[in-house]
Amino acid sequence: MNKILFFTSLFIVAAFGFSCSIPLPVAAAIPPEIEEHRNNVESLHPCGGKGLMLEGITGYFRYKWSAQYADLDAKAVKTWVEYHKIQDLEVTLVRVFQSPRQSTMAIVSARKFENYLNGKPLVQMMCVVKMNTDEVTDAIALQYTPDELQKILSGTGADI
Repeated sequence: MNKILFFTSLFIVAAFGFSCSIPLPVAAAIPPEIEEHRNNVESLHPCGGKGLMLEGITGYFRYKWSAQYADLDAKAVKTWVEYHKIQDLEVTLVRVFQSPRQSTMAIVSARKFENYLNGKPLVQMMCVVKMNTDEVTDAIALQYTPDELQKILSGTGADI
């Protein structure tokens, strides 16, 4: 019995040693043509790239910052769009995030993407609209204090 145990153990050790001596394939660099293809495929995303779906940004703010959010009504969205001169970006929704960990609010603008097949909706999603200001370029969210946001939306009846 001891001989069987000895030879079994010896076999396992030898097999392990042999398997460790087999060279593993080395990860090769991604050829430029494949990287270019990957970038082209990502650029075909309805929102312009991964990470620009409103649902994902909302999840990030809720998880990372414990933020609550509210969507502005149509009149307040119109005022927001006019204030920032972004009529050409087709913004249909403005979401305001407030975190107990931040004194400022994060405001995200979004547009609706719809795709149809045979006249029936196939894909519907809200896409984040990147915005430019004097301070930032391609911002996913803008920061405002509650007072600043109230001044922008004054006269719309929106309560911040």
